[in-house]
Amino acid sequence: MNLVMLGDFSGRNVGHNVLLRALVHQLGRLDPERIVVPTLRPGPVSRVVRDLERVRLLGTAPWHGALKFRSVSLRRAVARADLLLLVDNQLHEKGFGNPLANSMGALIGLAALAARRGVPRVYLHGSVGPLSRPRALRLAARLAGSLDHVLLRDHAALRDFRALAPHLPARVTADAAFDPAPGVRPRAGETPSEGDVIAVNVGGQTLIGAGPERSAGAWAATLRDLSETVGLPLVLIVTHPRDLHVAQELRRHLPDGRVEIHAPPPERFTETSDALLARTACAVGDRYHELVMFAAAGVPIVGLSGGDKVESLFEMIERPDLVVASSGVVAKEDLSASVAAAIEGRARLAARVAELRAAVVEGVESVSPR
Repeated sequence: MNLVMLGDFSGRNVGHNVLLRALVHQLGRLDPERIVVPTLRPGPVSRVVRDLERVRLLGTAPWHGALKFRSVSLRRAVARADLLLLVDNQLHEKGFGNPLANSMGALIGLAALAARRGVPRVYLHGSVGPLSRPRALRLAARLAGSLDHVLLRDHAALRDFRALAPHLPARVTADAAFDPAPGVRPRAGETPSEGDVIAVNVGGQTLIGAGPERSAGAWAATLRDLSETVGLPLVLIVTHPRDLHVAQELRRHLPDGRVEIHAPPPERFTETSDALLARTACAVGDRYHELVMFAAAGVPIVGLSGGDKVESLFEMIERPDLVVASSGVVAKEDLSASVAAAIEGRARLAARVAELRAAVVEGVESVSPR
C-alpha cells in the first residue's frame, strides 16, 4: 500500500515536526510499503522522520521542479497511491494568493486526480480556518466537498467544517500528536516525572504590537512572579526560529540563575525532548502542537489565549479553565493559580490523554483502504 500525505512540513517548525513524527508512527499501523511526504526541505525533514526506509521525502521547491504541491512528480505519486491524506490544516486563507503559502488550488487538482483514479481522499486529524474571504470560502468548500473521509482534531474544527460541507459526514477524533512517536512520551509502564522546572513557550505574536501590557518587561514580571510563587526555575522553549528574540528579550529582564533558554535547531528538537519533558513540572504556552506534545507526555499544561486554536485544545482536554489571558499584566493575576491547578490535575489529564490517544489510533485504523 502506497500513501501520499500532504501537509506543511518544512522542518522549520517544531510543532509541525512533532506532528509529522506522530503521523508517520500512526500510519505505520496500516503497514504501508511507502509514505510519500512532499516537503520544501527534504534534508532537514529527513532528520525529523528517521523512518526513511518507509518514508519517501519528495522535494517541492522550485529547484526540485515544483511549486510546493504543483509538480509532475507529485501528480505521478498521487496517481499511483492507494490513499491520499490531507493533514493538519489545508482549509485556510492564510497566504491566499501565494502558491507557496496556500495550497487549496493545487489540492483541489490533486484530489480530482485521485478521484479519477479511484484513490480515497482523507482529511486526517485536520483543522479549519481562518476563512472569511468569499473566494477562499468557495475554494475551501470545494476542497472539503471532494473528500471521502473526514477526521477532525477538535470540536471547533468540526463546527467550521460543517459550515463548509454540511452534508459530508465528519467526526472528531483528536489531534495526531496525542499519539506521539516514541521519544516524545513516557515509555510503556513509566510514570511521568513530576519535573523541577516550568517550561514557557511564548510566540512572538503574544508580545509584538499589542501595547505595554504585552511587552517583554510586563511578561518578565509575570514570569518572575510565577517562578517565585511555585518555587521553580523557568526554561524558555524556542520552537520557531523567529521566536528566539522573544526568549532572549525575556531572559534579559529575568534574574540570573532562575531562567535558561532551550533552543536547539527545529529539526533536532525531538532529539532533546525526552530530557526536556522529564524536567518539566508544567508547560505554559500559546503554540498548539507544542502544548499537545507536553500533554501527550503527561506534563500538565496551561494555555495563553489568542485564538481558537488554544481554546479548542483545552476544550478537548476538558480543562477550559486552564486558559489565561495573553496579556502579561492580566495573566499575572491568574497564571500561578492556573499552574497550580494544572499540576494538581495531572492524573485527570493523563486519563483524558489516554482517551484521546485511543481515538487517534481508532481514527487512523478506520481510513485503511483495505
